[in-house]
Amino acid sequence: MSICKDIMKELIIESKGIKTDHYFIPPFELREGELVIIYLEGGAYFDDLKEQLVAIFAGKVYYENVKVIKPLTFAAPIEESALKRIFNPMSVGRYLKKNANLKKISLENFRN
Repeated sequence: MSICKDIMKELIIESKGIKTDHYFIPPFELREGELVIIYLEGGAYFDDLKEQLVAIFAGKVYYENVKVIKPLTFAAPIEESALKRIFNPMSVGRYLKKNANLKKISLENFRN
C-alpha cells in the first residue's frame, strides 16, 4: 500500500514502549496534528511519574525506547475558581502566556 507523503504528517515522537517496575505505556507514534492521552491516577506517586514522562516527551531526559524528533511543550493544567470561570474565564492566549514558554511555541502550530 502506497501512502502519499503529502497525506502523512510529520512524526514527532516514536515510542517503542516505556516500562518500569510499576507501569507500562505501550508503543505508539505521535504525528503532527494527532493527540495521545496517557491517563494517570491521582496521588503523590503519580505526580512523580507525570514529571518523568513530561521530561521524556519534552526531550529533557533520554529514554532508550523513545525517539523524540520534535520535543513537546508542557503547560500546567488550568486551575481557577468556579467564580472566576463564570465571570472571567481563561482564554487560550492568556493561559499560554502565563503557563508556557512562548519563545519556543510557534503560532503556526495553532493555525492548522
